[in-house]
Amino acid sequence: LYDNAASIMKKGNIITKTVLSDKEYFEIHVKDNGPGIPKRKLKKIFQTGYTTRENGRGIGLSICKRIINNYSGSIEVNSKVNEGSTFVIKLPYVN
Repeated sequence: LYDNAASIMKKGNIITKTVLSDKEYFEIHVKDNGPGIPKRKLKKIFQTGYTTRENGRGIGLSICKRIINNYSGSIEVNSKVNEGSTFVIKLPYVN
């Protein structure tokens, strides 16, 4: 997530991480104030092979999603063009 955010951000943009938890889950929020993702592209960003980078391979976010799903978690994104994106990863505690 950090690599994807950093690759499209301009000098002075910021990436933050927040971790929240309750008794069953913990959440990791990765937020940036970069260019954001247009709505028409949001549905595609987790698909293997989809990229907007000139030299991208389109595997980073699909791998993230696969790993998170393998641990019974979820990943979602909220984004606004010219305001940035927030990725929310939710994972259950493992005993």
